[in-house]
Amino acid sequence: MVEVTATKFADTPGFSLWKAGVYSAGSGLGLIGLYFYDPAQLSNSPAAWLCPFHVLSGLACPACGATRAFHQLLHLNLVEAAHLNVLLVLLIPLLVWVWWGVGRAWWGGTAWTGLRISANQLKLLLAITLSFTVLRNLPLSPFNWLSPF
Repeated sequence: MVEVTATKFADTPGFSLWKAGVYSAGSGLGLIGLYFYDPAQLSNSPAAWLCPFHVLSGLACPACGATRAFHQLLHLNLVEAAHLNVLLVLLIPLLVWVWWGVGRAWWGGTAWTGLRISANQLKLLLAITLSFTVLRNLPLSPFNWLSPF
C-alpha cells in the first residue's frame, strides 16, 4: 500500500505568511489593473507583438490572446474570451481549483497535496495544446474563429 502524506505550507522551508500575502496582493492588483485596462487597445502598437513565436513565425501560439481573454472574462464576456483563447477559457475551472487549493493551504494551514498529473495525462494535455495551435492557424472556415487576430 502506498501512503501519501501531505505537507502544510506553513511547514514548508522558505514559506512565510508575509510572502503569501505579497503574492496574493500582487495577483489581486494585477487582476484589478487588467479589469480597468483593455489590452486590445495596445494591439496596433509594435509593443503588442512581444511573443517570440508570433514574431518569428507569424502564427498564433497557444497563449496568444490570453491577456485579452482574461480581460474579457473579468467583464463576464465569455463568448469574446472564448474567441480570443478558447483553450484558456476551458482551463479556467482547473486554474480556479488550483488557486483555491493553494489559497486554502496558505491561509488556512490545511494540507495541499498538489496537482498530480500522470504521464498519460501530460501527453494528452500536450496533444490538445499542439492540436489547438495547429487548428487556430489554419485559414479554413470553421477554424479561423480560433485565431485571436
